Amino acid sequence: MPVSRTGRIEGRRGRTGPLSLLAGLLVLALVGHGAVVARAKDLDDYATWDDVVAAQDDVDEQNRLIEEINGQIQQLKTDVAEAELVAEQKGAAYSAAEQAATAQSETVYGLQLEADTADAEAEEAEAAAAAYVAAMSNRVTIDPTVQLLTNPGESDDFLKGMSTLSKLGTENGSLYEQAVAARNNAEQLNEQAERALAELQVLEAEAQTEYESAVAAQLDLQEKRDRAVEKGSELEAMLVPLMEHRDVVEADYQEGERLREAERKRIEQERAEAAERARQEAQQNQGGGSAPPPPPASGANSSGYASPIASNAYVTSPFGMRIHPIYGYPRLHAGLDLVVPQGTCWTPLYAVEDATVTYSGWMDGWGYIVIMQAGDGTVIKYPHISEGGLNVNAGQHVGAGQVIAYAGTTGPSTGCHLHFQVEVGGTPIDSRVWLADRGIYF
Repeated sequence: MPVSRTGRIEGRRGRTGPLSLLAGLLVLALVGHGAVVARAKDLDDYATWDDVVAAQDDVDEQNRLIEEINGQIQQLKTDVAEAELVAEQKGAAYSAAEQAATAQSETVYGLQLEADTADAEAEEAEAAAAAYVAAMSNRVTIDPTVQLLTNPGESDDFLKGMSTLSKLGTENGSLYEQAVAARNNAEQLNEQAERALAELQVLEAEAQTEYESAVAAQLDLQEKRDRAVEKGSELEAMLVPLMEHRDVVEADYQEGERLREAERKRIEQERAEAAERARQEAQQNQGGGSAPPPPPASGANSSGYASPIASNAYVTSPFGMRIHPIYGYPRLHAGLDLVVPQGTCWTPLYAVEDATVTYSGWMDGWGYIVIMQAGDGTVIKYPHISEGGLNVNAGQHVGAGQVIAYAGTTGPSTGCHLHFQVEVGGTPIDSRVWLADRGIYF
Protein backbone atom coordinates (compact mmCIF):
# COMPACT_ATOMS: atom_id res chain seq x y z
CA MET A 1 0.00 0.00 0.00
CA PRO A 2 1.86 3.15 -1.12
CA VAL A 3 1.74 6.21 1.07
CA SER A 4 2.24 9.51 -0.70
CA ARG A 5 2.17 11.97 2.16
CA THR A 6 5.42 12.14 4.08
CA GLY A 7 5.05 14.89 6.66
CA ARG A 8 6.97 18.11 7.22
CA ILE A 9 10.27 19.07 8.80
CA GLU A 10 9.17 22.08 10.75
CA GLY A 11 8.17 21.89 14.37
CA ARG A 12 5.89 24.44 15.92
CA ARG A 13 6.88 27.24 18.24
CA GLY A 14 4.50 29.52 19.98
CA ARG A 15 4.98 33.17 19.06
CA THR A 16 3.07 36.36 19.40
CA GLY A 17 3.43 38.01 16.01
CA PRO A 18 4.29 41.70 15.88
CA LEU A 19 1.07 42.45 14.03
CA SER A 20 -1.10 40.88 16.72
CA LEU A 21 0.58 42.93 19.44
CA LEU A 22 0.30 46.12 17.39
CA ALA A 23 -3.31 45.39 16.47
CA GLY A 24 -4.26 44.64 20.05
CA LEU A 25 -2.71 47.86 21.32
CA LEU A 26 -4.39 49.83 18.56
CA VAL A 27 -7.83 48.43 19.38
CA LEU A 28 -7.35 49.15 23.09
CA ALA A 29 -6.10 52.65 22.35
CA LEU A 30 -9.02 53.47 20.11
CA VAL A 31 -11.61 52.14 22.55
CA GLY A 32 -9.87 53.71 25.54
CA HIS A 33 -9.94 57.15 23.95
CA GLY A 34 -13.49 56.90 22.73
CA ALA A 35 -12.40 56.87 19.10
CA VAL A 36 -14.70 54.02 18.14
CA VAL A 37 -18.04 55.75 17.87
CA ALA A 38 -21.42 54.62 16.65
CA ARG A 39 -21.45 55.05 12.91
CA ALA A 40 -24.16 57.16 11.34
CA LYS A 41 -23.66 55.24 8.11
CA ASP A 42 -22.95 51.65 7.23
CA LEU A 43 -19.30 50.92 6.43
CA ASP A 44 -20.24 50.49 2.78
CA ASP A 45 -21.95 53.89 2.84
CA TYR A 46 -19.18 56.35 3.67
CA ALA A 47 -19.51 60.10 3.63
CA THR A 48 -19.24 61.52 0.12
CA TRP A 49 -18.22 64.75 -1.48
CA ASP A 50 -21.93 65.40 -2.09
CA ASP A 51 -22.41 65.30 1.68
CA VAL A 52 -19.61 67.83 2.11
CA VAL A 53 -21.10 70.14 -0.52
CA ALA A 54 -24.55 69.83 1.05
CA ALA A 55 -23.13 70.88 4.42
CA GLN A 56 -21.81 74.18 3.05
CA ASP A 57 -23.12 77.27 4.85
CA ASP A 58 -24.38 75.04 7.70
CA VAL A 59 -21.86 75.00 10.52
CA ASP A 60 -23.84 72.54 12.63
CA GLU A 61 -24.06 70.08 9.73
CA GLN A 62 -20.39 70.57 8.98
CA ASN A 63 -19.48 69.76 12.58
CA ARG A 64 -21.75 66.73 12.55
CA LEU A 65 -20.17 65.53 9.33
CA ILE A 66 -16.67 66.11 10.73
CA GLU A 67 -17.52 63.88 13.69
CA GLU A 68 -18.99 61.25 11.38
CA ILE A 69 -15.97 61.24 9.06
CA ASN A 70 -13.53 61.06 11.97
CA GLY A 71 -15.47 58.09 13.29
CA GLN A 72 -15.31 56.38 9.90
CA ILE A 73 -11.56 56.98 9.63
CA GLN A 74 -11.01 55.50 13.07
CA GLN A 75 -13.28 52.59 12.22
CA LEU A 76 -11.20 51.83 9.13
CA LYS A 77 -8.11 51.65 11.34
CA THR A 78 -9.91 49.47 13.86
CA ASP A 79 -11.13 47.17 11.10
CA VAL A 80 -7.54 46.63 9.97
CA ALA A 81 -6.36 45.97 13.53
CA GLU A 82 -9.15 43.47 14.14
CA ALA A 83 -8.54 41.78 10.79
CA GLU A 84 -4.86 41.41 11.67
CA LEU A 85 -5.81 39.65 14.90
CA VAL A 86 -8.21 37.32 13.09
CA ALA A 87 -5.70 36.56 10.35
CA GLU A 88 -3.03 35.63 12.88
CA GLN A 89 -5.48 33.47 14.85
CA LYS A 90 -6.60 31.68 11.71
CA GLY A 91 -2.99 31.18 10.68
CA ALA A 92 -2.23 29.66 14.09
CA ALA A 93 -5.25 27.36 13.82
CA TYR A 94 -4.09 26.16 10.41
CA SER A 95 -0.59 25.64 11.73
CA ALA A 96 -1.92 23.51 14.63
CA ALA A 97 -4.11 21.43 12.30
CA GLU A 98 -1.23 20.96 9.90
CA GLN A 99 1.02 19.91 12.80
CA ALA A 100 -1.49 17.21 13.78
CA ALA A 101 -1.63 15.95 10.20
CA THR A 102 2.15 16.01 10.01
CA ALA A 103 2.53 13.92 13.16
CA GLN A 104 0.01 11.40 11.86
CA SER A 105 1.71 11.27 8.47
CA GLU A 106 4.93 10.33 10.22
CA THR A 107 3.08 7.51 11.99
CA VAL A 108 1.69 6.30 8.68
CA TYR A 109 5.11 6.48 7.06
CA GLY A 110 6.76 4.52 9.89
CA LEU A 111 4.06 1.84 9.97
CA GLN A 112 4.23 1.41 6.23
CA LEU A 113 7.99 0.94 6.37
CA GLU A 114 7.54 -1.70 9.09
CA ALA A 115 4.78 -3.38 7.08
CA ASP A 116 6.91 -3.46 3.93
CA THR A 117 9.82 -4.96 5.88
CA ALA A 118 7.51 -7.54 7.46
CA ASP A 119 6.11 -8.43 4.02
CA ALA A 120 9.62 -9.03 2.73
CA GLU A 121 10.52 -11.16 5.75
CA ALA A 122 7.32 -13.20 5.38
CA GLU A 123 8.00 -13.82 1.70
CA GLU A 124 11.55 -14.94 2.53
CA ALA A 125 10.32 -17.33 5.25
CA GLU A 126 7.64 -18.72 2.95
CA ALA A 127 10.17 -19.27 0.20
CA ALA A 128 12.52 -21.12 2.61
CA ALA A 129 9.71 -23.39 3.83
CA ALA A 130 8.67 -24.13 0.26
CA ALA A 131 12.24 -25.05 -0.66
CA TYR A 132 12.37 -27.63 2.15
CA VAL A 133 9.07 -29.12 1.06
CA ALA A 134 10.42 -29.45 -2.47
CA ALA A 135 13.60 -31.09 -1.17
CA MET A 136 11.65 -33.66 0.82
CA SER A 137 9.35 -34.53 -2.05
CA ASN A 138 12.34 -35.16 -4.35
CA ARG A 139 13.99 -37.55 -1.85
CA VAL A 140 10.95 -39.76 -1.06
CA THR A 141 10.48 -41.66 -4.35
CA ILE A 142 9.61 -45.19 -3.02
CA ASP A 143 7.93 -46.86 -0.05
CA PRO A 144 10.59 -47.41 2.71
CA THR A 145 9.47 -51.06 3.40
CA VAL A 146 9.75 -52.02 -0.25
CA GLN A 147 13.20 -50.42 -0.44
CA LEU A 148 14.49 -52.44 2.56
CA LEU A 149 13.06 -55.81 1.34
CA THR A 150 14.24 -55.50 -2.26
CA ASN A 151 17.68 -54.00 -1.52
CA PRO A 152 18.79 -55.33 1.90
CA GLY A 153 22.44 -54.68 1.05
CA GLU A 154 21.81 -50.94 0.82
CA SER A 155 19.90 -50.66 4.10
CA ASP A 156 22.58 -48.62 5.89
CA ASP A 157 22.68 -45.91 3.23
CA PHE A 158 18.89 -45.87 2.98
CA LEU A 159 18.40 -45.50 6.72
CA LYS A 160 20.92 -42.68 6.79
CA GLY A 161 18.90 -40.94 4.08
CA MET A 162 15.68 -41.41 6.04
CA SER A 163 17.36 -39.89 9.10
CA THR A 164 18.28 -36.88 7.01
CA LEU A 165 14.70 -36.59 5.78
CA SER A 166 13.45 -36.71 9.34
CA LYS A 167 15.71 -33.83 10.26
CA LEU A 168 14.54 -31.97 7.16
CA GLY A 169 10.96 -32.53 8.23
CA THR A 170 11.64 -31.15 11.69
CA GLU A 171 13.41 -28.14 10.23
CA ASN A 172 10.60 -27.59 7.73
CA GLY A 173 8.06 -27.58 10.55
CA SER A 174 10.02 -24.84 12.29
CA LEU A 175 10.32 -22.84 9.07
CA TYR A 176 6.61 -23.20 8.44
CA GLU A 177 5.83 -21.81 11.88
CA GLN A 178 8.22 -18.92 11.27
CA ALA A 179 6.59 -18.20 7.91
CA VAL A 180 3.11 -18.18 9.44
CA ALA A 181 4.23 -15.88 12.26
CA ALA A 182 5.95 -13.52 9.80
CA ARG A 183 2.87 -13.37 7.59
CA ASN A 184 0.58 -12.69 10.56
CA ASN A 185 2.89 -9.88 11.70
CA ALA A 186 2.92 -8.36 8.21
CA GLU A 187 -0.88 -8.47 7.99
CA GLN A 188 -1.26 -6.83 11.41
CA LEU A 189 1.14 -4.04 10.48
CA ASN A 190 -0.65 -3.47 7.18
CA GLU A 191 -3.96 -3.23 9.03
CA GLN A 192 -2.45 -0.70 11.46
CA ALA A 193 -1.06 1.31 8.55
CA GLU A 194 -4.45 1.34 6.85
CA ARG A 195 -6.18 2.56 10.03
CA ALA A 196 -3.51 5.22 10.51
CA LEU A 197 -3.93 6.33 6.90
CA ALA A 198 -7.68 6.69 7.39
CA GLU A 199 -7.02 8.87 10.46
CA LEU A 200 -4.52 10.89 8.44
CA GLN A 201 -7.07 11.57 5.73
CA VAL A 202 -9.46 12.98 8.35
CA LEU A 203 -6.72 15.21 9.80
CA GLU A 204 -5.67 16.38 6.35
CA ALA A 205 -9.27 17.33 5.57
CA GLU A 206 -9.39 19.34 8.81
CA ALA A 207 -6.09 21.01 7.95
CA GLN A 208 -7.42 21.89 4.50
CA THR A 209 -10.48 23.49 6.07
CA GLU A 210 -8.28 25.54 8.41
CA TYR A 211 -6.05 26.50 5.48
CA GLU A 212 -9.02 27.80 3.52
CA SER A 213 -10.15 29.74 6.59
CA ALA A 214 -6.67 31.24 6.99
CA VAL A 215 -6.60 32.21 3.31
CA ALA A 216 -10.00 33.88 3.62
CA ALA A 217 -8.79 35.83 6.66
CA GLN A 218 -5.66 36.95 4.78
CA LEU A 219 -7.71 38.14 1.83
CA ASP A 220 -10.11 39.97 4.15
CA LEU A 221 -7.17 41.63 5.90
CA GLN A 222 -5.66 42.79 2.62
CA GLU A 223 -9.03 44.13 1.49
CA LYS A 224 -9.37 46.15 4.71
CA ARG A 225 -5.81 47.45 4.37
CA ASP A 226 -6.51 48.57 0.82
CA ARG A 227 -9.78 50.15 1.87
CA ALA A 228 -8.08 51.99 4.74
CA VAL A 229 -5.65 53.52 2.26
CA GLU A 230 -8.12 54.27 -0.50
CA LYS A 231 -11.18 55.37 1.47
CA GLY A 232 -9.26 56.77 4.40
CA SER A 233 -7.34 59.14 2.16
CA GLU A 234 -10.53 60.41 0.55
CA LEU A 235 -12.16 60.96 3.94
CA GLU A 236 -9.08 62.85 5.14
CA ALA A 237 -9.36 65.12 2.10
CA MET A 238 -13.04 65.80 2.88
CA LEU A 239 -12.15 67.06 6.33
CA VAL A 240 -10.10 69.97 4.98
CA PRO A 241 -12.91 72.17 3.61
CA LEU A 242 -15.24 71.09 6.40
CA MET A 243 -12.86 72.11 9.17
CA GLU A 244 -12.09 75.37 7.35
CA HIS A 245 -15.86 75.96 6.93
CA ARG A 246 -15.55 76.90 3.28
CA ASP A 247 -16.88 75.82 -0.08
CA VAL A 248 -15.37 72.83 -1.88
CA VAL A 249 -13.05 73.66 -4.76
CA GLU A 250 -11.52 71.49 -7.49
CA ALA A 251 -8.23 71.18 -5.59
CA ASP A 252 -10.07 69.50 -2.72
CA TYR A 253 -11.15 66.65 -4.99
CA GLN A 254 -7.56 66.17 -6.08
CA GLU A 255 -6.33 66.11 -2.50
CA GLY A 256 -7.75 62.62 -1.94
CA GLU A 257 -5.63 61.18 -4.73
CA ARG A 258 -2.58 63.04 -3.49
CA LEU A 259 -3.07 61.65 0.01
CA ARG A 260 -3.57 58.12 -1.36
CA GLU A 261 -0.35 58.31 -3.29
CA ALA A 262 1.48 59.77 -0.29
CA GLU A 263 0.19 56.93 1.92
CA ARG A 264 1.26 54.31 -0.60
CA LYS A 265 4.73 55.82 -0.77
CA ARG A 266 4.93 56.03 3.01
CA ILE A 267 4.10 52.32 3.35
CA GLU A 268 6.59 51.39 0.64
CA GLN A 269 9.26 53.60 2.22
CA GLU A 270 8.72 52.08 5.66
CA ARG A 271 8.98 48.58 4.24
CA ALA A 272 12.09 49.47 2.24
CA GLU A 273 13.76 51.02 5.29
CA ALA A 274 12.91 47.99 7.45
CA ALA A 275 14.24 45.67 4.78
CA GLU A 276 17.45 47.66 4.46
CA ARG A 277 18.01 47.61 8.22
CA ALA A 278 17.47 43.85 8.25
CA ARG A 279 19.85 43.38 5.31
CA GLN A 280 22.57 45.37 7.06
CA GLU A 281 22.05 43.41 10.26
CA ALA A 282 22.24 40.12 8.36
CA GLN A 283 25.45 41.27 6.65
CA GLN A 284 26.99 42.16 10.01
CA ASN A 285 25.99 38.79 11.44
CA GLN A 286 27.68 37.10 8.48
CA GLY A 287 30.98 38.84 9.24
CA GLY A 288 30.56 42.34 7.84
CA GLY A 289 32.79 43.59 5.07
CA SER A 290 31.64 44.33 1.57
CA ALA A 291 28.36 42.90 0.40
CA PRO A 292 28.61 39.54 -1.40
CA PRO A 293 28.05 39.53 -5.15
CA PRO A 294 24.39 39.21 -6.08
CA PRO A 295 23.19 35.70 -6.95
CA PRO A 296 22.21 34.88 -10.53
CA ALA A 297 18.73 36.14 -11.29
CA SER A 298 15.88 33.80 -12.01
CA GLY A 299 13.87 33.96 -15.18
CA ALA A 300 11.19 31.83 -16.75
CA ASN A 301 12.46 29.02 -18.97
CA SER A 302 10.98 27.98 -22.30
CA SER A 303 8.29 26.02 -20.45
CA GLY A 304 7.20 29.06 -18.44
CA TYR A 305 8.78 28.06 -15.09
CA ALA A 306 11.47 29.79 -13.05
CA SER A 307 13.89 28.67 -10.35
CA PRO A 308 12.61 29.58 -6.85
CA ILE A 309 16.08 30.83 -5.88
CA ALA A 310 19.41 31.60 -7.59
CA SER A 311 20.31 28.95 -10.14
CA ASN A 312 23.65 28.27 -8.43
CA ALA A 313 21.95 27.22 -5.17
CA TYR A 314 22.71 23.79 -3.78
CA VAL A 315 20.74 21.31 -1.68
CA THR A 316 21.46 21.04 2.05
CA SER A 317 18.53 18.78 2.93
CA PRO A 318 16.43 16.80 0.44
CA PHE A 319 12.90 15.49 0.76
CA GLY A 320 12.60 12.51 3.15
CA MET A 321 13.50 11.28 6.62
CA ARG A 322 16.21 13.08 8.59
CA ILE A 323 17.27 14.01 12.11
CA HIS A 324 15.55 17.32 12.85
CA PRO A 325 18.30 19.96 13.24
CA ILE A 326 16.51 21.67 16.13
CA TYR A 327 14.58 18.93 17.93
CA GLY A 328 17.19 16.21 17.45
CA TYR A 329 14.96 13.26 16.57
CA PRO A 330 13.99 11.63 13.25
CA ARG A 331 11.32 13.51 11.31
CA LEU A 332 10.13 13.67 7.78
CA HIS A 333 11.34 16.64 5.76
CA ALA A 334 8.60 17.49 3.30
CA GLY A 335 10.47 20.12 1.33
CA LEU A 336 13.78 20.93 -0.30
CA ASP A 337 16.30 23.12 1.55
CA LEU A 338 18.42 25.34 -0.70
CA VAL A 339 21.24 27.83 -0.02
CA VAL A 340 23.46 29.92 -2.29
CA PRO A 341 27.28 30.21 -2.03
CA GLN A 342 27.32 34.02 -1.82
CA GLY A 343 25.24 33.98 1.38
CA THR A 344 21.55 33.17 1.55
CA CYS A 345 20.22 35.86 3.91
CA TRP A 346 18.13 38.28 1.89
CA THR A 347 18.62 36.34 -1.33
CA PRO A 348 15.63 37.01 -3.62
CA LEU A 349 13.01 34.29 -3.87
CA TYR A 350 11.08 33.93 -7.11
CA ALA A 351 7.66 32.66 -8.13
CA VAL A 352 8.21 29.32 -9.85
CA GLU A 353 5.13 29.72 -12.03
CA ASP A 354 2.17 32.00 -12.58
CA ALA A 355 0.08 31.78 -9.41
CA THR A 356 -2.05 33.64 -6.89
CA VAL A 357 -0.70 34.52 -3.46
CA THR A 358 -3.02 33.06 -0.83
CA TYR A 359 -1.00 33.83 2.31
CA SER A 360 1.70 36.37 3.09
CA GLY A 361 2.59 36.88 6.72
CA TRP A 362 3.62 35.22 9.96
CA MET A 363 2.59 31.63 10.71
CA ASP A 364 3.61 29.58 13.75
CA GLY A 365 5.98 26.78 12.84
CA TRP A 366 6.99 28.47 9.59
CA GLY A 367 8.02 32.02 10.46
CA TYR A 368 7.18 34.55 7.76
CA ILE A 369 5.79 32.64 4.81
CA VAL A 370 4.41 33.15 1.32
CA ILE A 371 1.96 30.54 0.06
CA MET A 372 0.87 30.52 -3.57
CA GLN A 373 -1.66 28.46 -5.48
CA ALA A 374 -1.22 27.67 -9.16
CA GLY A 375 -4.04 27.34 -11.64
CA ASP A 376 -4.10 23.54 -11.32
CA GLY A 377 -4.50 23.76 -7.52
CA THR A 378 -0.85 23.04 -6.67
CA VAL A 379 0.16 24.79 -3.45
CA ILE A 380 3.73 26.16 -3.20
CA LYS A 381 5.23 27.32 0.10
CA TYR A 382 8.20 29.61 0.83
CA PRO A 383 8.69 29.73 4.66
CA HIS A 384 11.41 31.21 6.94
CA ILE A 385 11.37 34.52 5.03
CA SER A 386 13.30 37.43 6.58
CA GLU A 387 11.36 39.80 8.78
CA GLY A 388 10.46 42.66 6.47
CA GLY A 389 11.20 40.45 3.48
CA LEU A 390 7.68 39.87 2.20
CA ASN A 391 7.30 41.38 -1.26
CA VAL A 392 3.74 40.36 -2.16
CA ASN A 393 0.28 40.53 -0.62
CA ALA A 394 -2.53 38.00 -0.31
CA GLY A 395 -4.73 37.99 -3.39
CA GLN A 396 -1.96 39.26 -5.66
CA HIS A 397 -1.29 37.46 -8.96
CA VAL A 398 2.39 36.85 -9.66
CA GLY A 399 4.24 35.73 -12.76
CA ALA A 400 7.05 33.18 -13.08
CA GLY A 401 10.38 34.76 -12.12
CA GLN A 402 8.84 37.62 -10.11
CA VAL A 403 10.52 38.41 -6.77
CA ILE A 404 8.03 37.47 -4.06
CA ALA A 405 10.21 37.61 -0.93
CA TYR A 406 13.73 37.44 0.52
CA ALA A 407 15.21 34.37 2.18
CA GLY A 408 15.71 34.36 5.92
CA THR A 409 15.69 32.19 9.02
CA THR A 410 12.49 33.13 10.88
CA GLY A 411 10.56 30.44 12.72
CA PRO A 412 12.22 27.12 13.69
CA SER A 413 15.31 27.39 11.52
CA THR A 414 19.06 27.07 12.07
CA GLY A 415 20.18 29.47 9.34
CA CYS A 416 19.12 31.40 6.27
CA HIS A 417 17.81 29.08 3.56
CA LEU A 418 14.86 28.44 1.31
CA HIS A 419 12.65 25.56 2.35
CA PHE A 420 10.75 24.98 -0.89
CA GLN A 421 7.64 22.83 -0.48
CA VAL A 422 5.08 21.67 -3.03
CA GLU A 423 1.73 20.10 -2.17
CA VAL A 424 -0.71 18.41 -4.52
CA GLY A 425 -4.16 17.68 -3.15
CA GLY A 426 -2.94 18.65 0.32
CA THR A 427 -0.12 16.09 0.17
CA PRO A 428 3.56 17.15 0.11
CA ILE A 429 5.51 15.66 -2.79
CA ASP A 430 9.21 15.53 -3.61
CA SER A 431 9.90 19.14 -4.60
CA ARG A 432 13.16 18.22 -6.31
CA VAL A 433 11.40 15.82 -8.68
CA TRP A 434 8.60 18.35 -9.23
CA LEU A 435 11.15 21.01 -10.21
CA ALA A 436 13.10 18.61 -12.45
CA ASP A 437 9.90 17.78 -14.33
CA ARG A 438 9.75 21.49 -15.16
CA GLY A 439 13.35 21.79 -16.30
CA ILE A 440 14.76 23.15 -13.02
CA TYR A 441 17.55 21.07 -11.49
CA PHE A 442 19.33 21.17 -8.13
